[in-house]
Amino acid sequence: MKLHALCASAVALTLALASPAKAEIDQTNRAFILLTTGTFIETTMCDDYEVIPGSVQKMADQNGANFDGYRTAVVAAMQAQIGMEYDRADLIPEVTQLVRTMFNEMAADFDRNKKKACAKWADILLPAGMIRRKK
Repeated sequence: MKLHALCASAVALTLALASPAKAEIDQTNRAFILLTTGTFIETTMCDDYEVIPGSVQKMADQNGANFDGYRTAVVAAMQAQIGMEYDRADLIPEVTQLVRTMFNEMAADFDRNKKKACAKWADILLPAGMIRRKK
C-alpha cells in the first residue's frame, strides 16, 4: 500500500512540475486574440471609441474562435503587460506572446503619434464590429 501511495505522489508531482504541451493556436484563434487585445487597447487609449457590449464573444462565436478557452488567458496576459495583478494559472504562454506582440506594436504607434494611432487602429478594428465611436 505504501508503494502505491508513493507512486501516486510521484505521478502527481510530475504532473504538477511538468510544463504543459505547447498549445497550437490556429489562425481563427490568433485573430480572436489579436483583435480582442487591440480592441481593449484602442478603447483604453482613445477616448472616441468604446467596446460594443457582447461583441467580443459574438465575434468569437461567429468565426468559430474558442472564446471560453482563451478569454481568461487574454485578460491575464493583458494584466501582466500593464503590471496589474493576475492569476498565473490563467496564462497560456502562446497567448501571452501574441498579446505582448500586439501591445508592443500598438504602443509604438501611440508613442509616435496618439491621434494618428487612434485613427489607424480604429480603421482596422471598426470593421471587425467590436468597437464603435462614442455618441
